[in-house]
Amino acid sequence: MKKEQIIKSMLFLIIPLLAISCDGNGLMEYEESMLRQGDAQQGLLSDGASDNTCMVNLNLFTKPYFDYQYNTGDNVDECYVYIDGQKPFEYISLKGNENVGCNLPISFGKHRIKLNIEIDNGKSYIYPIELCNALVTLKNGEASTVLYDRVILRRADSSVTNSAFTVEFDVYFPYTENNDYTLDITLGFYDETYDDGSSGPYVNGNVSVNTYYQWRSIFEPARPTDIDFVLGIVYNSTQKEYCYKGYCEQEFSIDRNGMAVNNVSWHKMVRLPNGDDIGYKLYLITGIWAKLQSNIDTMIGETEVSWYSAYYRVKWDDGEYSEWYPMDELDESSVRIDATIDYYPNIEIVCFNTKEIQDAYASQWGIVP
Repeated sequence: MKKEQIIKSMLFLIIPLLAISCDGNGLMEYEESMLRQGDAQQGLLSDGASDNTCMVNLNLFTKPYFDYQYNTGDNVDECYVYIDGQKPFEYISLKGNENVGCNLPISFGKHRIKLNIEIDNGKSYIYPIELCNALVTLKNGEASTVLYDRVILRRADSSVTNSAFTVEFDVYFPYTENNDYTLDITLGFYDETYDDGSSGPYVNGNVSVNTYYQWRSIFEPARPTDIDFVLGIVYNSTQKEYCYKGYCEQEFSIDRNGMAVNNVSWHKMVRLPNGDDIGYKLYLITGIWAKLQSNIDTMIGETEVSWYSAYYRVKWDDGEYSEWYPMDELDESSVRIDATIDYYPNIEIVCFNTKEIQDAYASQWGIVP
């Protein structure tokens, strides 16, 4: 009887110890499991870990702007993307009324994203691009957050012909079960407006340029010749400047007088002021270059042609022409018209780079030097 009591007493002591031992093993296993999960989660959030990135679909949509053709002809219209000051790729080419984009591998957490948008001929277009409305939305599953929705002005450091804009915003990519992120970016452009949002006063005008360039006989250019035009309009009232550029290639010819000549015509529709102060100044800069026939590795020409003489006349709305006038200013790099008093909706310009070529061709236009 005593032996049975002793055995029972020992069992009562052993069972709790076994229970404690089992619970301890379970706790250790649980703690190890939690540690493993914590390590995995920490690995997702730690820099440099292979599982630390998600793939973000960057989707860029550019609204149409009048009849401007993005990335056609000599237009190069791009959006440069920077993440925390770094460029993950070169650029995205814009397309009007169409989605373009790419996939961006990006680490979880907070980031600063900057978009540099450059419209190649935005400033020189007939309706110069002055404003950009940028809408940026972050999407993740059914969730959607607007990160940026503003109308911004063209950057002051835009080039002579470009319209450039900068969009900057912060974005946070948390680690979730659904790491399918999309950055939707919509760009819309506007021309000049007043503070109240109404369109500025302007009217379409036309400028026709006709140039006669005589090559010196000792330099016979190879074919073809490259000709560049820059036409500037400066409003007197606001001092705003709009520049329009043109480019063409042309074979030079030997005329009946034995001169090597390039006779180039270029037409451009421009935007002229049409408010209380209609005054503006117009200038024309011309460049011409060609390779030597005897040595195609050598270029000859002028970046800014120094014209010997230049004349202009106005075509009025009734179809009649004014008489020919010498250009108001003629310097080493440009020709200029000061339309401060009279309004010239349609201007025709003729330029000669030598007296010899002026004497040969001015009479064809009814010009009396």
